[in-house]
Amino acid sequence: MRWVLGEQSTKSLRGSKMEDVIFDGTKKRKAFGFAQVTLTLDNSDRAIENVDSDEVSVTRRYFRSGESEYRINGDQVRLKDVHQLFMDTGLGRDGYSMVSQGRIADLISDRNSQCREMLEEAAGISAYRYRRSDALKKLDKAEENLLRLMDILAELEDRVGPLKTQSEKAQKFLSYSGEKKGLEISLWLSAIEKLKDDLKRHRDKYLISKDQYDSTQTELDSLSLRIEESIELAQSLTAKIDEKRAGAAETEARSAELSGQRAVLENSLMHNATTAERLRNEINSNKSGRAELESEIEAKSKIVSQITAVLTEKTNRLNEVNAELIAAQEAGSSVESDAKLLGERISALSGELADARVKESTAASLADELSSRVSSIKHRLDDQKELLSERKKSQEKAEEDIKACLKKITEADNVRAGVNMLLETHTQRLDELKSEAEKRNLALSAVTSKAAMLEDQEKSMDGYSGAVKAVIKAAEEHRLSGIEGAVSKLITIDEANVLAIETALGGAVQNIITVTERDAKRAIEYLKKENLGRVTFQPISSVEGKKLSEPSLYDCDGFVGIASDLVECDEKYRKIIVSLLGRVAVVEDLDYAISTARQYSYRFKIVTLDGQVVNAGGSMTGGSKASGTGIISRSIEIKALHAEEKKLISENEKFKEKISAMQKKVDDETMQSEEARTKLISLGEERVRLEGVRRLCDEQLSATEDAIEAIRNENGDIIGRIEEAEAEKNEHSARIKAISKEIGDKEDELLKLSEKQ
Repeated sequence: MRWVLGEQSTKSLRGSKMEDVIFDGTKKRKAFGFAQVTLTLDNSDRAIENVDSDEVSVTRRYFRSGESEYRINGDQVRLKDVHQLFMDTGLGRDGYSMVSQGRIADLISDRNSQCREMLEEAAGISAYRYRRSDALKKLDKAEENLLRLMDILAELEDRVGPLKTQSEKAQKFLSYSGEKKGLEISLWLSAIEKLKDDLKRHRDKYLISKDQYDSTQTELDSLSLRIEESIELAQSLTAKIDEKRAGAAETEARSAELSGQRAVLENSLMHNATTAERLRNEINSNKSGRAELESEIEAKSKIVSQITAVLTEKTNRLNEVNAELIAAQEAGSSVESDAKLLGERISALSGELADARVKESTAASLADELSSRVSSIKHRLDDQKELLSERKKSQEKAEEDIKACLKKITEADNVRAGVNMLLETHTQRLDELKSEAEKRNLALSAVTSKAAMLEDQEKSMDGYSGAVKAVIKAAEEHRLSGIEGAVSKLITIDEANVLAIETALGGAVQNIITVTERDAKRAIEYLKKENLGRVTFQPISSVEGKKLSEPSLYDCDGFVGIASDLVECDEKYRKIIVSLLGRVAVVEDLDYAISTARQYSYRFKIVTLDGQVVNAGGSMTGGSKASGTGIISRSIEIKALHAEEKKLISENEKFKEKISAMQKKVDDETMQSEEARTKLISLGEERVRLEGVRRLCDEQLSATEDAIEAIRNENGDIIGRIEEAEAEKNEHSARIKAISKEIGDKEDELLKLSEKQ
């Protein structure tokens, strides 16, 4: 069931290699090329939500080539789809429904990440973690794509100017090319017409020369006949023959002249034919060049159009992104503005209260004075004048106090605004630091967990065969002597060469080194007696290694070294290491491996740094690196993880100091902001009080002036004024009570607002 659900570890399936699941054949039946298993599950309760059917069948087919094929209800899917299908059902890759013997310890361990994975599967959150991880990967990929697009956009924007210039040049080139083409066609047409005229003229000359030649030939024939006839009459016509010979000589000279003219005309005809052929070739060549030029112009035009379209698209996208940056702020009434309104109302009421009290006091004083001291009007007038002068001074002082208070309020408000701005910035930075610290802690936890897991595997010798474990354990318990240890435990390799050396060693990495052959013999008898399996032993006393002796090998391109030279060990193990690795060459990559193997006729094994092998004899072994950590590379990875863990711890400590310093800043600025707020409230109250004092001074000043005017008019209606003064006194007393009550209510509201702040 674990195999069909996608298990990739042969160890978890109690096998040595994945091909063990394929039928290997018998004497009567041939081996199969693949193994196939179909698991059918009842899904009538829809426990598997992703499939809407009563049954769910999962099929896995494994081929000898190492490839696997998965199907769900007959449809071919990926291994990823099978894992997602069974997430949160308990049957998944990290499920708890099937727990192998080796994972029991993982389940009860409080530091193992696999325990957490099973608990998350049981809790039903593994699917969400997977989706979250997948979404984060997609977001990272989208961000990378966006960065690449921005880089491309920036590059295209930089190329717009040169391309525009090139486009203008191309347009000019097209114009000039068309003009040039027209001129060249006109030139060649003119040349062709001229050549046609020359050809016609030479043809006419040829025809004339031919006619002359034909007539001359006819004359020669006639003369020959006449000569033959004249021979018969030689004796009788000697004089005539002489004359005829002279005529014949002249005729022959004329014939030679005509023959020379004929040769000249034939040569001219050949030259004209060659010239005509050359002109035809040049015309065809110009036509071909024109087609190539037009094709190149068309390709350049297409490139310009494509770049223009991409530029337009990127510009539109940039405008859309800029449009999304608009934000809005909301404004509303604050508690401070409400407090301000209440303060103003209290100030107004305080002024009214002061006014009422002054009027009450004035009326009472006036009534008493009118009743008891009518004769002292003049003295009181002098007193009122002195009082008026004092109250003017008080009014001026109140104005100065209010101005000083307003200045302090402005300064305190500015201080508070600056502190709040710093506080907001530092608070945001503190949140960012805390978020980064959380990520760093998660990274440290992941590194620590992985290191602990690998250390557990190293302690339990995970990856070693049972026989090797048994021999090592017997040696530790002193039941076997002379056991030095496994090869993997006794060598040291640079990280860059680990994969190559592991590949070169292969199964020999689990060979056990003994001191003598007798120690190896005792260990073999122990394994045989206990029926524990087989182990290859390397006795120090008997093993002799032979190293490659190819001096020119060191000059080959890509050569790294002989495998045995890339391994560090105790000198007493050197012969064994040479016997295992002395005839293995390490090169940089497979291309160098193939060329080197060909150069040395495939006489020895060659291994690349990434684990590809060209064997002696020419066979090749390679592919992707197997999943999981090798026996040798595991210890190197543990060291690297511990180094990374130490580095992360150091960085986290420094980060904690940064957070602590930033937290102190935030606390100090918070205290400063609170102090500034308290000071503003106190100054606001002081301002209200001072404004009340000022209003009181104004009222008192006005009352004093009224009193002086009243005293001056008091002599005429002193009796009536006494009655009016008593009535006014009672009225103001009632008003004072009402205003005092309202002031008390407003002060309670102001106190509540202060508590809210």
